[in-house]
Amino acid sequence: MFENFRLIQKALIEKDGKFLAIKRSDYTSYCPHTWELPGGQVEFGEDLAKALEREVEEETSLKISTNGPLITNSSMAKGIYIVGIIYKCDYLSGDVNLSDEHTDYKWVSKKELLDLDLSDWMAESLHNFFTPES
Repeated sequence: MFENFRLIQKALIEKDGKFLAIKRSDYTSYCPHTWELPGGQVEFGEDLAKALEREVEEETSLKISTNGPLITNSSMAKGIYIVGIIYKCDYLSGDVNLSDEHTDYKWVSKKELLDLDLSDWMAESLHNFFTPES
């Protein structure tokens, strides 16, 4: 059952009024060359907050703390059911040092973040979060 299911967590990290976006490398199988928030897959039995903190540190070298989920979304990709959760996270320390999964990063405004070339689920999730219905 679990081979066709993925739980993905992403971190909306804010520092000095800007949000961190990182660009996927060309060799990644899912959405190469697109921008995303740091984070990744939760391993079976792993604590959710610790998993996200681990993934962010692996991808960026930053230390963060999580403040709970902001956004959830689900989609199908290549026969795999993916549940994505985006958390609001506090920047604690460190300078961005990217893993080889990513080629670039930038700290951007909310508008700039929404204008980036993001995966469909992330673009939809962030748009819905930043521009809620009245």
